[in-house]
Amino acid sequence: MQFTKLLSMGFLCCVLGGMAPAFSLEENWLSTDFAWGNLMEFDEGSRYLGAPGFNLKIYSFQDRKNMGFYFHSLWSFPAIAPGQHSDGGYDWMAELMLGPGFRYKLGEQLSLHGGLGIDWAYLFAQYTQEGQDYRKVLFTLGIAGDLGVKYDIRDFFYIQGGLMFSYMFANRTFSYTVERIDQDTVRQKQVLDDWVKGYALVGIKPYIGIGWSYYREKTLWGKPNP
Repeated sequence: MQFTKLLSMGFLCCVLGGMAPAFSLEENWLSTDFAWGNLMEFDEGSRYLGAPGFNLKIYSFQDRKNMGFYFHSLWSFPAIAPGQHSDGGYDWMAELMLGPGFRYKLGEQLSLHGGLGIDWAYLFAQYTQEGQDYRKVLFTLGIAGDLGVKYDIRDFFYIQGGLMFSYMFANRTFSYTVERIDQDTVRQKQVLDDWVKGYALVGIKPYIGIGWSYYREKTLWGKPNP
């Protein structure tokens, strides 16, 4: 299994390396943001979860095109209401999104950007109920997007703000009982593994952050010529 993963990564690197010379200009934006996630769970009823977190985002464009590639990863900490177990929230959430991105120049230093793609999230909770320790995991899949504004302070440095949104509709949950054998050993037993029907997770996440621009034109480095 490990060999297969390494082989796949090596193949991907070779493909991307072989494609690189075909582009005369490579332009990448890398940013880190603070995001406040407003999450709504919809099941038999609805429940709000506040989820502050940090986001890593990449936009990549080739040959001065306005359409390109978009990726983001988000690590957030959904709030749990005091005294409640996992039904009141989750301890943390990791999220990955991949898809096409776009940009539109509004001025010399100001531009609009956005992305839309497939979103995957992993939510984790650990809690105690009636004296028994539990771990709960939710894998969820859906669609997500980003719409923001970027302002170039320098050729290589910028600030940005915007709004991310997500709609997760395919969900699978796992639940485990946890027994501590000793200080270094924990035994867990799976008690639930099932698709969650009638459940959706909707998120709206405003963000603000800073970023760095990376340009490469043939053998030249720096901001591309107009």
